[in-house]
Amino acid sequence: VPSMQPSHCTSDMPWLANRIGDDRLSLISRWQTFIDLGLKIPGGSDCPIETGNPLFEFYAAVTRQNHAGFPKGGWQAQEKVSSLHALKMFTSWAAYGGFDEQKRGQIQVGYDADLTILSNDLLTIKYDQILDTQIIATIVNGKIIYNQL
Repeated sequence: VPSMQPSHCTSDMPWLANRIGDDRLSLISRWQTFIDLGLKIPGGSDCPIETGNPLFEFYAAVTRQNHAGFPKGGWQAQEKVSSLHALKMFTSWAAYGGFDEQKRGQIQVGYDADLTILSNDLLTIKYDQILDTQIIATIVNGKIIYNQL
């Protein structure tokens, strides 16, 4: 299972060519290539190496840019993923990677009620709005543990 942390791509991009050579850059963080092969990609944050913010990870997955929007068009842009695939990376595919796909990763009767309510719909907003998205509430095992309302 190719577990990926999308922010690695965007935080590592400034020094990768010097360390692995230009000829290998297209082999890094091949998210769309793996999806095209039919693989599910569990997404993670690699906290504490990275910040641990899932919205940062989502943004990196769909843009392959840092928070300043660099590079324009995205680094190794052929490997950007759609918003739907990015969402799956942190929900149903993450549950699959943890062997929990029968009880987590979806909003369904009988599944753990672990979910986060956001101020924006990540599937429809413009990419530049992702980093401005706020967490409204977090529910773990059916209990509200954070509520900004």
